[in-house]
Amino acid sequence: LPQVGTIPSVRTSDLRAGGTSPVLRVRNPYADDPRALREGKARYMAMNCNGCHGEYGGGGIGPPLSDNAWIYGSADENIVQSMIQGRPNGMPSYGGTLPESEMWKIAMYVQSLATSKVSPRP
Repeated sequence: LPQVGTIPSVRTSDLRAGGTSPVLRVRNPYADDPRALREGKARYMAMNCNGCHGEYGGGGIGPPLSDNAWIYGSADENIVQSMIQGRPNGMPSYGGTLPESEMWKIAMYVQSLATSKVSPRP
């Protein structure tokens, strides 16, 4: 008889306990508004996001925002969720402090740092 742990597992079905959650995508309500991008940058600076993440997202105390390695996801809705909830080891929660509309604008600016869709510099 083979020893326990030497028999490879065989998947016989795609069913899993509890099923899977659908992936929900939320479109940034300011996605097509160039003015919102400028306002997002201004709010990013005003909220001192640059104090931890750097003015152009290069990082510092906080992780860089200009790369592709994002622990909690880099989509706008992930960025907003991080701002609302905060994250362990330093990212404060702004859920009760900052209006959601402003968070979407900041997310738009942060996206521009990560994707270079637009130049973050003035």
